[in-house]
Amino acid sequence: MREYWIGLDQGSQSSKALLWEVPQRRVAGVWIRPLRTQRRGEGVVEHDPQEIFQTQTAVLRAALQKAGGFGKVLGIGLCAQRSSVLAWEVRKGRPLTPVFSWQDRRAQPICGKVLQSFGNERWVEKTGLPLAPYYAAPKMRWILENVPSARRPLDRGELRFGQIPTYLVWRWTKGEVFAADPTMAQRMLIWNLERMAWDEELMEVFGIAQDTLPQVRDTVGEWGFFEWNRRKIPILCMVGDLQAAVAGLGCVRPKRTALNYGSGGFWATHTGAEAIRVPGILTSIAWTRNGQAEYLLEGTVNAVGHAFIWLKQLGILKTEKELERLCRASQGKVLCRLALGGLGAPHWDPGAKTSWEHLTPQTTRADLVRAVVEGIAHLFKDIQEAIERVYPLEGAVFRAAGGVSRLRYLMEFQAGLLGRRIEVSRVLEASALGAAVLAASSLAPGETFPLPVPPCNRFRRR
Repeated sequence: MREYWIGLDQGSQSSKALLWEVPQRRVAGVWIRPLRTQRRGEGVVEHDPQEIFQTQTAVLRAALQKAGGFGKVLGIGLCAQRSSVLAWEVRKGRPLTPVFSWQDRRAQPICGKVLQSFGNERWVEKTGLPLAPYYAAPKMRWILENVPSARRPLDRGELRFGQIPTYLVWRWTKGEVFAADPTMAQRMLIWNLERMAWDEELMEVFGIAQDTLPQVRDTVGEWGFFEWNRRKIPILCMVGDLQAAVAGLGCVRPKRTALNYGSGGFWATHTGAEAIRVPGILTSIAWTRNGQAEYLLEGTVNAVGHAFIWLKQLGILKTEKELERLCRASQGKVLCRLALGGLGAPHWDPGAKTSWEHLTPQTTRADLVRAVVEGIAHLFKDIQEAIERVYPLEGAVFRAAGGVSRLRYLMEFQAGLLGRRIEVSRVLEASALGAAVLAASSLAPGETFPLPVPPCNRFRRR
């Protein structure tokens, strides 16, 4: 009988499921359902929680249906966008808010008020993250101040805050499991990185009660069951999407570096059991197994795939299929500082705007497209320079994934800019694969890490 693991990836543009066959280490199928992003005014970015639940459940069932005819599903791993958050009521199980996207910036004024009394350096020291509206706690404070329907459940002790994977597991387990793993808890901005616990001082700053927050448990472990055809399929991993991509790319040893080019962009350098501090760079938890944590140095690029959606909205780009041709056809050297949604690491300027330089009457749309593509690469270069001032990357392995990593021009330009060879994953859905790999590692708790890792021949050397 064939055996499978299922990796789920709930992102800002789609809900995905990947069926991974063992011991062949073969992707047996991928299912994708698109997800709408609702933008209502400046800085307001939302998703419909019911649409997220329905699409993610649908692709999971599709993967189970495919595996059900051929073998046995050993378990499920779930990864998701990390800083998006919603509130719901326990008694009726209904969402009280939309999902506030990680891109949502309406809580910026709250961050400004907090910074007047609680410095950013102290915040970074406690959480590994800067105080910024991208993360969950400022959004949660905004909900408490601006959503009247949340007040009565709060008074009754029935209000719950959680990121998307917490909400999905809560619904799949019919309310039995209200939990998050440390990679998700850290993104709430009230998690103490050293003590690995909710920070009472930071909770008080935002006015967030302990009983509204999920229990925190190991990334790899028992997360309840998904019931399907009278069977209970164990959920054995919850993790952030970036961390899942790191595992899916096999970057599980110190200095191995994962570059993810999706809707947004992420840089993650594995640092092992040591939490390294670099100015302007996030110190993030990679995952926890058996009570032991591993860490990443992380940089965020706020817009990668979203940049091409923006170019289409402007009428500059007709379809992503013409990106390669336009980049190579460009003759003019236009420069673009890409700051859709502000600038991420190492600058952390949420108010920054996109700007262009060297525009002339002869500038073509090919020049504008090429400038945006190269602008993405330069943002990754900024992250590299910040990291290497503290943590040199000699001998590091660089691996890339994500839909935009299929753009050959970008990968060639990026490799030249970084001065390193980049191996590009043949498996497009690295995050979903990583969720499956992490779930599989639950069956070998004594192993260093992990169980099956995709072999290196899955990567093309550029």
